[in-house]
Amino acid sequence: MTATYALERRFIIRGKLRAETPIHPGSGEPGMVSDLTIERDGRNRPVVRGTQLAGVLTDALRRECMGSAWEPALKKAWGTQDSASRVIVDDAPLLVDASIGSVHPERLDGIAMDRRQGTVAPGALYSREVLPEGSEFDFSLEVEDDGVAPPGVDWAARGWTESEPESWGHALIGELYRLLARGIRVGAATNRGLGQLKLTESSTVTVLDYTDQAAVLESLRTRDEDARKALVPEIGSGVPGGTIRFTVHWRPLGTILSGIETDGAVSLMPRTATSRRRRDGLPDLTEVRLQIPGSGIKGALRSRGEYIVRTVLDAESRGSPLEDCADDRLHEVAALFGSPGREVRGERGGDGKRVSTQTGRRGAVSFSDARSALAIPSAQWNPVLTALTALTDAPEPAREREKPEEKAARRKRNQKRNFRRAVEELNTAAGALGFEVVDRVAIDRWTGGAAESRLYAALEPTVSVWEPLIFDLDSHQLPEEGREDAVAVFMLVLRDLAEGWIPLGRGTRRGWGTIEVTAVEVENNSGFLGDALPGGNLLAPKLDQQEALDELIGEWFARRATVGAEGES
Repeated sequence: MTATYALERRFIIRGKLRAETPIHPGSGEPGMVSDLTIERDGRNRPVVRGTQLAGVLTDALRRECMGSAWEPALKKAWGTQDSASRVIVDDAPLLVDASIGSVHPERLDGIAMDRRQGTVAPGALYSREVLPEGSEFDFSLEVEDDGVAPPGVDWAARGWTESEPESWGHALIGELYRLLARGIRVGAATNRGLGQLKLTESSTVTVLDYTDQAAVLESLRTRDEDARKALVPEIGSGVPGGTIRFTVHWRPLGTILSGIETDGAVSLMPRTATSRRRRDGLPDLTEVRLQIPGSGIKGALRSRGEYIVRTVLDAESRGSPLEDCADDRLHEVAALFGSPGREVRGERGGDGKRVSTQTGRRGAVSFSDARSALAIPSAQWNPVLTALTALTDAPEPAREREKPEEKAARRKRNQKRNFRRAVEELNTAAGALGFEVVDRVAIDRWTGGAAESRLYAALEPTVSVWEPLIFDLDSHQLPEEGREDAVAVFMLVLRDLAEGWIPLGRGTRRGWGTIEVTAVEVENNSGFLGDALPGGNLLAPKLDQQEALDELIGEWFARRATVGAEGES
């Protein structure tokens, strides 16, 4: 039998989703210039599919309202086998207009590191297409309402101060709007710094009342701010429900960068991220910031977490880095940072075939990219990129009867001179964010002199102020048993980071990447470990908070130290 329901009202959100970070709504297909391409619609526009958005919103809303009186009604709203979903989410294509200009996907290169050697792992280079920060997507969401009143809920505690929801549909549209206004993560690599989307303030919320024709016509004409305020709750904290957010304020103590190797005037360029800054009445300004990808920060902290747990267990490595990531003895590390999927063959089923299951899990902690606080307009940065690879004859002219190898050497010298001149012009224009071309050479360990043909140069930032690091720990993603243990390990990792034991970026074994942490702010919206993590600066805690954290860590250490490596399953 087909289930039916009355339709009295329709709530509609229309507006723009703005990318707060680069985003990769993947197609799952390789391309000509990258291994992972982005999804496109029939008009060849980059698009975030409605199925992706609906899935993310369903999961986020379930976490927000877990254990509440109206959780069953919310589950029903997203549809069952007998009824269609009452929430309609359209595809969100990329918006391009005269004020924004063309938005082109960028190529983001990534590479895995061998955690034991500290060098690039062989065969682990990959690239993906991403849309830059500032990209905007056309967004539309509708909720069909049957007018049934929601169950008893303390709506004032949930931020409904203007008015309480009159029906479950009204409550649902308000909670969805709050989620979108706070921000959601969509696409690939969301726990490594990509995919943050946020609903812009210009978005509208309207209601169509099908029980009153005059009300329908009036709703179609109304798009003012007062109508939205009457339909949605206060946005409140930007920390999602069930999440503990750690904001790490820091500064570099020396050279810090995530480098990209090149074949141009220098061998190493700093990794940068492109963003768009909106300006009233003017075209958007495209800017460039220094970047340390969230994947690199995650890798550094994961390695430290493994080091801590292996030290306590006296557990040696099992072999390859992939096997180490899947080591079932390190279940706290797997809960925090994730574990790779692998196929496990079990007993034979009734048909005689072996039953295969996929293991692996997503980590509970999400990492944002680290970016420089200062930005450079793309118009000032682009001449440096041009000079990096351009080969010209000026200022050193060609000589008569010049041999081919002499011509190549002369043009290379000119390229380096032009590049240094472009860097000097950038430093003059950019102001506080400066760069220097530094020549380096590898040392022959036998003779103690410079190694032959091993001279290289790098473009290094001389002054850089960085935005805080942000780590979001999703308590719902942690296993029911051992949640406190996983948090205890993460607190030990944060403590080592604050004490300067975890360098970031490239060249961490050659003096680069040393940082100083000045504050670690905590926002706990999880309802979990309120005594140990009530909020505030972890580096200047209250006495009772410090005692609660020490007790949490001490209990974990006592349990794990007595088990040992051999006692683990």
